[in-house]
Amino acid sequence: MNNLISEFRENPNYKRFNQSTTSLIYFGAIGLAQVMKGAIVAEFGGMLFLFFVFQFVGSTVQGSLSDIYRRSTILDISLGLIIVIICFLLTLQGIDSWFFQISQTVCILCIAIGGNVDVVGRAGSVDIHSHMDRRKLMSWTVFSEAFSWVALGLIIRFFNVDFYIVMIICLIIAVMLLTLSLLFNIDKTQDKKHLKNIINEAKVVIDKKLKLLAAFSILVLVSELGFFFFFYSQELLIPKKRHILLSESYLTWFIGMLLGCFILTKIKKCSDFRLLLFGLLVSLLSVVLFWVSGMKSIMVSNAFTIDSLIFCLGGIGSGFFLPCFYSLISRGNSRHVQGILTGWVDSLRVAGDALSNLGLIVIVMLPMLPIIISALLFALSAVLLIAYRKRLFEH
Repeated sequence: MNNLISEFRENPNYKRFNQSTTSLIYFGAIGLAQVMKGAIVAEFGGMLFLFFVFQFVGSTVQGSLSDIYRRSTILDISLGLIIVIICFLLTLQGIDSWFFQISQTVCILCIAIGGNVDVVGRAGSVDIHSHMDRRKLMSWTVFSEAFSWVALGLIIRFFNVDFYIVMIICLIIAVMLLTLSLLFNIDKTQDKKHLKNIINEAKVVIDKKLKLLAAFSILVLVSELGFFFFFYSQELLIPKKRHILLSESYLTWFIGMLLGCFILTKIKKCSDFRLLLFGLLVSLLSVVLFWVSGMKSIMVSNAFTIDSLIFCLGGIGSGFFLPCFYSLISRGNSRHVQGILTGWVDSLRVAGDALSNLGLIVIVMLPMLPIIISALLFALSAVLLIAYRKRLFEH
């Protein structure tokens, strides 16, 4: 019987099916994390900054754990945690008591620090597609992010669902992914006990790539601040009667990101430096166009079309520079440290989100300032990329 099972597993068709299923698990995990975290942040805004702090820590920690132990083990534990917490949140939904408030807080923080299945999914995709062009692979992972936001936006837009329904959708997806992972996951990575613990792995990575990581972290944080200042500042831009139309155009941003990622997968002969610079400059252009269009009242009558096109352009820029960031930090490094590296990128993205939100609260009385800051930050990102070119790309 054992020989029969072994022969069946060695069958090429079974191997292809298993690899496809594992790809679905990892890419599905990336999408699940976006929908779940987005729904939580939208529903429980009061916990926003505490959620960001825990998520900042959790992204790198969970990525490192997936390096030290089997990727599938950490993914299964995380999915199980998500299922338990979502069930708990759904059970307490609508109960107004101090116990519910405390329990809700605990659940959100647990998801922030232990529910980063997108980090594990991104690192896992490198494991099973190690021979695939890294930029193309990372483009598909960011494509999965954007696709989940587009799907969620369409569901909310056309079916007017609330937090309760979104959590049920997340629960169904998490159960499906966990079941598939337990049955078919072909994770062949072994425990990396020589890495010992998270601190030791971080030390190993930093010792080898300190200058690159320092330059990379500054560049990513500055560009992400520019990204989020632009993304959120449209809520404040004058004239105010554009507000409702602009809130509708979020969806076009992620559609643009989908388009940018897809285009990036088709580009083969252009360097990461040029594509990254192109993405930052396109983002800068979209910020400037948005600022100019917001100052011309004559455009208010067709504001939705204009803003949608500008947001789509901004999304295309993001669809270029985000995959290039992941590709830059991932390429040339062993797959055994992909978790901590891609997790660090996610932590920097969270930091950009948190700091831009904090900045918008501080400068709420100056509605034009966020968009100006965004333009300056994207311009600074392009300058930093050129200045750090040798350190980032010639290693």
